[in-house]
Amino acid sequence: MTTRTEPDAETAAAPDSRQWAWLADTYWYVPEAYLPAIRQTNLRDARTTTVKDQTVWWIERFENGYLTGRTAISTDGGDFTYYTLLGSVTPDGAVLLSFSPEDASVTSATDAPVTGSGRMVRFQGTWAFLMQMISGANAVAMAHWAYMVQATPDSEAWTSLPGVPEVGAGDVFP
Repeated sequence: MTTRTEPDAETAAAPDSRQWAWLADTYWYVPEAYLPAIRQTNLRDARTTTVKDQTVWWIERFENGYLTGRTAISTDGGDFTYYTLLGSVTPDGAVLLSFSPEDASVTSATDAPVTGSGRMVRFQGTWAFLMQMISGANAVAMAHWAYMVQATPDSEAWTSLPGVPEVGAGDVFP
């Protein structure tokens, strides 16, 4: 009979997220096909509608599996709302993100940040985030899943984002 033993802390290989270090100072957006999200208004007569949710991330920093940055969200082509981005990417590519309003005065201290979960995947030959999120708990709630793909200065999205064509990923953050 073979006995399986777990490696002790001294001999176990430490998790290594360095493979994702290239995420530092990168921009990500939602391609056209993945803009639709669902919004539910929870009033006397609950109503569900489809909206276009363009989300742009600027991952400013990545270190030891953790990332920080900024997020901009435009619903149905409207003005962008800005959030801070905090999260982690595990060595195997699991992703967990938190989005908090940049201006804390617009929300109460008891409001929970929006959370998104997903993983790093190969999509159309390159790395992408496959993410899902849900926000809101009272009058309005929204759910969205999408591939987030990288925008670079040589990509069309850098100067013209799907759903908000007059703005590019490179121009979103003031």
